[in-house]
Amino acid sequence: MQTSYIAEYPAYHPEAAIIEYLHPLLLNKKITIILGTWCSDCQRELPRFLKVIDHAGFPYDQLTIISVDQEKSPGEEMKEVPNFTRIPVFILTNTDGSELGRITEIPEISLEHDLLALIKK
Repeated sequence: MQTSYIAEYPAYHPEAAIIEYLHPLLLNKKITIILGTWCSDCQRELPRFLKVIDHAGFPYDQLTIISVDQEKSPGEEMKEVPNFTRIPVFILTNTDGSELGRITEIPEISLEHDLLALIKK
C-alpha cells in the first residue's frame, strides 16, 4: 500500500474549483472509509481520496478508516457499516450519523465530483 500511496497521491490532481466548493460543505460531515490493503482499487483510490479531502481541509478527527481482512469475514467493527460488498467504500454522513451516500469501488466521474454530488443530493 505504501508504494501505491507514494505514486498515486502526488500524481492525482483534483479539480481545484470543486475542492474550493467542497471545503465549507465538508466541515460538518463525517467520512468512513472501508478498504483492504491487498485490493488494487483501494491502492489506487485511497491516496487519491485522501488528497481530495486534504486539499478541501477536511478535519481528520471526523474520518474513520476500517481495514477488512481478505481471509476473514468482517467482525465487530462492521456492525455500524452495513451493506457493502465491494471495496473501497467512502461513506459520507452527517454528524448525527445519517448517511448521505457512498462512493463504492471507483468514482462515476471523479472522487471530488462524486463527493460533491453526494453532499448536494
